[in-house]
Amino acid sequence: MEQYAQTRGPVRALISVDWIVLAVAAFALALLILTMVRTGEGSINSLGAGGLITLEERDTLIAFQDFSFDTDGWDRAIQENSLPGLGPVLDGSVDTAVERVFALPEETALATIRFDMFLNGGWGREDTIHIILGEIQTLALGWPSDNSELVTFARDGLSVLAQSALLDPIRDNHRVARYSVELAVSFPADRLTLRLVPELVDGAQSNWAIDNVSVVARGPEA
Repeated sequence: MEQYAQTRGPVRALISVDWIVLAVAAFALALLILTMVRTGEGSINSLGAGGLITLEERDTLIAFQDFSFDTDGWDRAIQENSLPGLGPVLDGSVDTAVERVFALPEETALATIRFDMFLNGGWGREDTIHIILGEIQTLALGWPSDNSELVTFARDGLSVLAQSALLDPIRDNHRVARYSVELAVSFPADRLTLRLVPELVDGAQSNWAIDNVSVVARGPEA
């Protein structure tokens, strides 16, 4: 009986540690899933630029932010639920530009920036957000004319794609327009600035925000 009592305690301790390890592993996995794919409420669950990123051997992930945890590198703070149905996003301003500078590795052959832009509120016909990459004004986005509007072009080593979607109202009858934007520039400078500049003429109370920002630098071919 005495020998049995001496071996029983350590076995219990070992099982307890195993359960702790499993719990920590499950928590880490859940945190990873929430970081890679964040869901919101209602129809806004459909992701634009968010989701998993597949990297090739030559790729380097420079940034991946869905603003659930931080706004590192940006000049504005997280705004919780600034648009109906969204979680934490990087909230825009009606009169102030938002920007971030991304440091790229040497000999970057291609830099690709992806993000979602959300528009909400009293957007007038002339209200736009200018998207500037480095010194180049790539495009200006306003309220889309239909549910699925595609803008795409390429010039001088720059390719631009913007796909719009009108999302169903979540609450308070707010309609939200989402643009999924992709900007790709060949042989960029070692520091690349993404700058978003609002020009709101008709709708002084227009709201906008960005989310799901990713930047990938692709190195030269071997």
